[in-house]
Amino acid sequence: MRCDSIEELPDEIGELKELRLLDLTGCYNLRRIPVNLIGRLKKLEELLIGNRSFWEWDVVGCDSTEGMNASLPELSSLSHLAVLSLMIPKVECIPRDFVFPSLLKYDSVRGSVFRTRKRIPNLDKIIFG
Repeated sequence: MRCDSIEELPDEIGELKELRLLDLTGCYNLRRIPVNLIGRLKKLEELLIGNRSFWEWDVVGCDSTEGMNASLPELSSLSHLAVLSLMIPKVECIPRDFVFPSLLKYDSVRGSVFRTRKRIPNLDKIIFG
């Protein structure tokens, strides 16, 4: 499915209680994921956002979208999450409690995709606890 024209993820996706995979890697124009939409997907095992689809996470004290977008901490409620691929625009925006003990695979890009990718020291410790 092509999703390059989607600018906002429909809130109704949060009603898919049995959803196990959410792949947004081709959604290059995605600018808004409603607050707590991802957090409602309690059985989600794989979240694939990639490095060019969505990077406007709401982070208090760091480029906040003033409650208009999903936040990185809400991903922590996904207890079944095993695979995670996402873009984090600034290293300092990673919350201290960004921990996923059951994560088997992750791919994250820090900084702009147009700049050199940054390596975060101790990223495994931050994510795996």
